[in-house]
Amino acid sequence: MIMEISVKQSQKAIIWLCLAHMACDIYTGFVNPIMPFIAAKLGFSMAIATVILSISQICSNMFQPVFGFLADNILHRFFIFWGLILVSTFIPLAPNAPCIPVLIACTILGSLGSSFFHPQ
Repeated sequence: MIMEISVKQSQKAIIWLCLAHMACDIYTGFVNPIMPFIAAKLGFSMAIATVILSISQICSNMFQPVFGFLADNILHRFFIFWGLILVSTFIPLAPNAPCIPVLIACTILGSLGSSFFHPQ
């Protein structure tokens, strides 16, 4: 009886983590294809758009080991929860950014959310 409950709880947790991982990856994947439209809206060149996307990828990939190290020594759920919140809040705000600094801030915070989430 206890074994059945723990197996069902584990399966439920795995399903929720898979859905959260899918949402995290979908949000971060949306920035690249819509960046030309954001650049046209804000009136900056594709070179600047490429730099913004590069900063986003650097923040997402380079900080994962740091957050993974911290998560090993701190609560795991903290990083899972706040990573998903950051990604799902700031990446959708990026296309509505009124200026380049706000766009950069939104993409950096969303990418940091992705790097919070992925080591877990």
